[in-house]
Amino acid sequence: MSSILQNNAERLGIRDSPTIQKAESFLRVLNTKPASKTISDVAKIIMCLDLAATALGQGFDKDTAVKLSGLRKSGYQNNLNNLEKILNLDKPITVSELCVQLSCTEVKDLAEKILANYQERDTKIKDLEHPQYVAAAVYTGCKLSNIRVDKIQFRAISRLKVAQWNELLEEFSKFATSLGLIKKLWKVKISKHSP
Repeated sequence: MSSILQNNAERLGIRDSPTIQKAESFLRVLNTKPASKTISDVAKIIMCLDLAATALGQGFDKDTAVKLSGLRKSGYQNNLNNLEKILNLDKPITVSELCVQLSCTEVKDLAEKILANYQERDTKIKDLEHPQYVAAAVYTGCKLSNIRVDKIQFRAISRLKVAQWNELLEEFSKFATSLGLIKKLWKVKISKHSP
């Protein structure tokens, strides 16, 4: 198993031993958990490398990882989220972390303002730590600042289905308008064919 991990690490451009060692330790833990048995060994190794690189703040080629795993992009992300939960790595993401991760740090303050006001206003939100709210706030901040971003990446981080994500974006855009952050409501393009 170690040679397979080493081989896939090289294919993903990971050469530093701390990341590989962390991935090995994640893999050892996962192999003791019954919930991870439904994922192929290669996919599990790729995702452990992904989680290790993320935990250590290393760059990671997600597109190549998806191809090597043999999964579709959505399947990869869903399995990765499950492995995070199994390994207790699913700590809440902050606006600052998401802005750094998606290279849009210039909207950090705006996104934090949107999120804070949204949470103040909407007291019925039960799970404030769910990544959907942070993702929607940062995405809205990017749209307001005319920064081009990949909507699919944000949706994957939000862990929502397409219809739910589009509904949340519509809600956040209306909320941003009510705050006076934008004069004219920008429309969220909702398409049945969008991923």
